[in-house]
Amino acid sequence: MRRKLLSIAILMIAGIVSMEWIDRRILWALPAAAFILFITLCKISKQKKFLLCLLLSFCTGCVLMLSAQHAEEQGHLQECMGKNVTLTATVVEVQRSDEEKYKLRCDVGGELLLCSYYRPLVNHWDLTGCEITFTAAVEKPKPSGNPRTFDYGLYLKTKKIFYTAVMNRYQVTSHSPSLTYRVKRFILSHREEMIERLQIDAEVKNLLNFSYNEAKRLLNENIGVLHASAKLLMEKEKITGDEFRALFKKEQPVSEETPSEEQE
Repeated sequence: MRRKLLSIAILMIAGIVSMEWIDRRILWALPAAAFILFITLCKISKQKKFLLCLLLSFCTGCVLMLSAQHAEEQGHLQECMGKNVTLTATVVEVQRSDEEKYKLRCDVGGELLLCSYYRPLVNHWDLTGCEITFTAAVEKPKPSGNPRTFDYGLYLKTKKIFYTAVMNRYQVTSHSPSLTYRVKRFILSHREEMIERLQIDAEVKNLLNFSYNEAKRLLNENIGVLHASAKLLMEKEKITGDEFRALFKKEQPVSEETPSEEQE
């Protein structure tokens, strides 16, 4: 039973993938090929009902992918492809990749648009839930050019993002987000504060480790002076600065020949 269910799931995934990669000019040949394969397998195998279930699952996957592609093509953003247009959107999420690199997931009339912004933002989480206006050229994510590599466009489609744009500047037109976005802002602000604290803690830890290793190195290099000063302190309760400096001169290795000796 498990093998049958797994086979049905695999055939449905195969239908989705085939609709994603197949050329639409030969799309008509796919149902015919599937039907011919079904008839051939029915003559060989006796499990006709199971083969029918496999065929239906494959067709279901194809229909699901076709409906998703149809909904993608009927949207407003499809009409804006390749044009510099002014859009009004609600910022759903802001992701920071670097200090001057941000990804804004925007809702444009019910369609998701991923905008890249390459300028510094102060408290970028405050944009969440705001309504902004900007001018940009809408494009589709480029598919992977090489096989067996990460397909960023396909990844965005799993997030229901079919369009991207590069945003140079924007203008906030509304600062009144809903309760959901306010809660999201609160969580994001505290998360950023926690990340900054962790980064500071890591820097302090690195500084302490460096100081400890440097102190250990100096002690190892001057271990003779350390033992001599300890011995002198056992004989005297106090030592002067001149006596301590004399210990350093005494413990330092003497050079083989001094310039005065070479002249003599």
